[in-house]
Amino acid sequence: MENAIEVIRKSIDDKSLPHSIEGLFAGYYDKINGKILLQEFDLLDFKDRVPVKDDDSFLQDICRLIVAFYNTYGGIIVFGVEDKEKNIVGNKNLPDVEYFSRVVNDKCGSKIPIIHQRYLHSDVEKNSLSVDVFLVAKRIIGVPPAEFPDKQGEKQIYFRSNFQKAIANPKNLSFLYTPREYDEFLDDGARTSIENYLPPSPSVIRSYVARKEVLNNLWDWCANQQSEPRFILCGPGGSGKSTIAYEFAKSISDYYRGIEVGGFKFDVVIFLTAKERYLDTDSAYVQQSEIVDFSDERSQFESILSKLHYKKSELSDLSDKKVSELIEEAFDNFNILLVIDDIDTLILNDQDTGMQKLYRSIIRSRNGSKIIYTMRDNPRIVQEFSCVVPGMSEDEYFEFVESCCKQFRIPHIPAETIFGDLYDKTEGRPLSTETILGIRRRSSNIQEAIELFEGRGGKSAREYMFAREYDSLPRNNFARLLLALLSLLVNPISMRETRSILNWDLDKVKDTLVEIEDVFVERSLNEEGEIVYKLGELTRGFCREVSVSVDGFQIIQARVKHFLAHGVKSQELFDLKKKIEYLIRADKFIEAKRELQDSRLSEFDKQNPIFSGLKGWTYSKLDESHAAEARSAFQDFFDRGGADRQIFRAWYYLHFNSGYGLADCISVCDRILSRKDIPDFVRMEFLSKKARAQSKLGIQSQLDATESKKWFASSLRTNFEMLMFGHVNRLDISKNEEFFINDSTRVLNYSIGARCPEMLIEFVNDASKKIKDYEFPEQFWRSVIIALNNIPNGLLSDFRSRRSVIARLANDALKKININNHTLSMEVSSAIEKAIKSIDFELSRAR
Repeated sequence: MENAIEVIRKSIDDKSLPHSIEGLFAGYYDKINGKILLQEFDLLDFKDRVPVKDDDSFLQDICRLIVAFYNTYGGIIVFGVEDKEKNIVGNKNLPDVEYFSRVVNDKCGSKIPIIHQRYLHSDVEKNSLSVDVFLVAKRIIGVPPAEFPDKQGEKQIYFRSNFQKAIANPKNLSFLYTPREYDEFLDDGARTSIENYLPPSPSVIRSYVARKEVLNNLWDWCANQQSEPRFILCGPGGSGKSTIAYEFAKSISDYYRGIEVGGFKFDVVIFLTAKERYLDTDSAYVQQSEIVDFSDERSQFESILSKLHYKKSELSDLSDKKVSELIEEAFDNFNILLVIDDIDTLILNDQDTGMQKLYRSIIRSRNGSKIIYTMRDNPRIVQEFSCVVPGMSEDEYFEFVESCCKQFRIPHIPAETIFGDLYDKTEGRPLSTETILGIRRRSSNIQEAIELFEGRGGKSAREYMFAREYDSLPRNNFARLLLALLSLLVNPISMRETRSILNWDLDKVKDTLVEIEDVFVERSLNEEGEIVYKLGELTRGFCREVSVSVDGFQIIQARVKHFLAHGVKSQELFDLKKKIEYLIRADKFIEAKRELQDSRLSEFDKQNPIFSGLKGWTYSKLDESHAAEARSAFQDFFDRGGADRQIFRAWYYLHFNSGYGLADCISVCDRILSRKDIPDFVRMEFLSKKARAQSKLGIQSQLDATESKKWFASSLRTNFEMLMFGHVNRLDISKNEEFFINDSTRVLNYSIGARCPEMLIEFVNDASKKIKDYEFPEQFWRSVIIALNNIPNGLLSDFRSRRSVIARLANDALKKININNHTLSMEVSSAIEKAIKSIDFELSRAR
């Protein structure tokens, strides 16, 4: 068997299969009995047949096996051999290797080389049986493991383990990122650790629960030769940043093969912390840390050097410049994995972090050293190589709670409680979970522990996790007022609703959300596709406690009370809107105006943008003397964040139907389109409306050919933008295509009448550069051909030029627009042919 393993290993290394089945199995091929005398192992798998395209389940399973071999040592899949007795049964279907490669590459995004070889075996009756072999190359060092969807559609890292494919857990990543040299007889006792300076684990829970998503990011960064030399783990207090960084450093230190970075392996692993305080989950109180490695840049550098055998007593007498030179020398001489925990403690204490000096030292050394920082604030630098540590996934959280219960010796907690109250109250954070389960030891049940935590029992924990970030918020108080608002609400709230309650302008709301979003706020989408914001229960509990002392809190509280009672629109305002809509549709505009004037709305309701919008809508339907008031009301509606589609339309038609306000009409569209909070279908509608206004301006300007041409060309471009936006966002664009065809036909006809066919050529060429897979409606191409066929004789310099224009559009530009994916109807194809034949006839007569 040893010889056969060597042959298979060599085949994988050489990426080449032997010419014969005897050569592949090296004496383990029983030709007489039609058997393979090898068992499956890490490099070899048998299947009785090749999957066909219709057998999707089996096909996907083989693709997962291919990915598992690729991620591990490489491997060989033999089709046509049943995997129990290893009898050769033959494979009737010739494998489509390109199809296999395409399926694998499309699903996992990695190009996995697959080499195919077909062998023939003759059985005792001289029947020829085909055996197909796939050789899967081994993933090279520095390339992240490939992921492939499992049966539920979730992407997983598959690898070869114990003669079968398996889903990798975070503990397997240390192996998957090593050189992975296969040796069946490897002595496990040969493992040796890298030199390390690791303190005791910062985690209270002895059984570490790995965090898959974050660890994947760390391993990808560490093994990538092109990555930044530093990685930043950021996130709120209690999310597990320090534990993740520590366990990652420990796995690098413990794994005997080491991780190669740019051809280097780490020589030493160092973990330093600046954390001054920690939360004792046993007592639920904050305590002073006993181990603080540094408190400023100088002490940080001295701590690094002391771990590299420089004497601390000698370092203290050196100048800052000399210490910096020694740091550079250290990175020249050692490949270091350095973890610097809680670096933003230095920022809070107005100390230099030393981040830039260490970064320059590593870059200058050109070795394989790397640094991991943990900090609470999300840095605006190194975005590609930073990771916000999220709450635990459900699987991770369940395992973590089970570990806590076992270590704390408290009763098992039912799954419905874990994924109900406990997960919600803690936001999936390890530290808050430990605190509640610590309280549980002194409580009669888990519900009592949660209630105690929500009260004074969890006050220290909440302050530890949030007070640092809260205290560092800008002094203008806007962020605290917005947090006060969110702390009073359980359900998510949109930006539009936030603006209505606070009566702030859009920029102010946006800027304030940026200040608090990373640490405090959760965001999601509501049913209308709007982004909505809320605080998790743990965050809300802290913010509710501290907001009562915020200047202006009572006003916010009153506004929220009104909002919760009536919504953004109170019932009175809602009823008024319905009545105004009815009167306008019934053409009773004077009555609508009277209803507005006689309405007994509160001052709060009159500040609502809907009220201004209703006024603008009503006044826009009255005579010209009310136009100025209508424009002012619409402007106020927009400035206050109003986003009602009907009111936007009324604002548009106020200018469109005036006959002379088309430029203002286009300006209105531009303002609406500049808003980031409008739904996609509204955006597409107002792109179409803008194109219509531009087209109308083109008609009005026909006495000035240059001006008219400009507006018609603009209409084409806006229509094209509208169609592409709808296509990319998968909206129904069938109705909008009708407007596009009408406008484009008008523009095309005008381009002939205005003796400027180059407008048509310019548009088609412009579209060909931008469009990807959108297929223009057939009616559009028919309009193009009709327009071309109606170019007046003599418009171009001669018939030959006219023929060139048509040929260019028909045979060149149309192909650029992926016309090969869109079969022109026979009618349109015939029109092209007829146009060119007609010109050829005129040319022959001219001769």
